[in-house]
Amino acid sequence: MKRFQEVSDVEPEQHYTFADFMDEPAEFQPEGSSYRERVAVLERKVGELETVVAALRADAKSIDDFFRARIGHLVGEFVERCREAMPPTVEIQEAVHEKFEAEGQELAKAIYAAILKKLR
Repeated sequence: MKRFQEVSDVEPEQHYTFADFMDEPAEFQPEGSSYRERVAVLERKVGELETVVAALRADAKSIDDFFRARIGHLVGEFVERCREAMPPTVEIQEAVHEKFEAEGQELAKAIYAAILKKLR
């Protein structure tokens, strides 16, 4: 049983030289342009894209700042309207205190009446 099969189209020993790797093969070169020209074009496009990204970031920040300011303003208005619609906390506390005082007086009278009734 054979473990490895020989591939017929591969040469057993290929020798490469430094020059083989220096020039770009013709199939990768667009018509009439060199590798350096293509790199220069790509670098220019990258620079343009970086400029666009910076502008988009600035726009996004200004939009974010606008919405944060607008939301902050709306929250402030909402809080103010709630304060106007609801009595202040001090007034609520005074009303509760008065209610407890009134009910406490009635409870004291009922207890006093019950004690007098038991004593008689």
